[in-house]
Amino acid sequence: MELVWMFGLLGLLWLALLAMIVVTVRQWLAQEVGPELDSSECEDEPRLVSACRELSELAAKTREASHG
Repeated sequence: MELVWMFGLLGLLWLALLAMIVVTVRQWLAQEVGPELDSSECEDEPRLVSACRELSELAAKTREASHG
């Protein structure tokens, strides 16, 4: 019976170690990679706005051509 308890404790310690590794990696990603992703979104925003404007103008021209 002591062997079962020992393997159970070993399994719990292993899960605790894996949980600590996951938390550490998530914190590292939030600190190192997160700001890089946020800055690229801000740089892409003007291009997205201009692309949406061009698409709406194209839709208006298409609508006029189909009705007129």
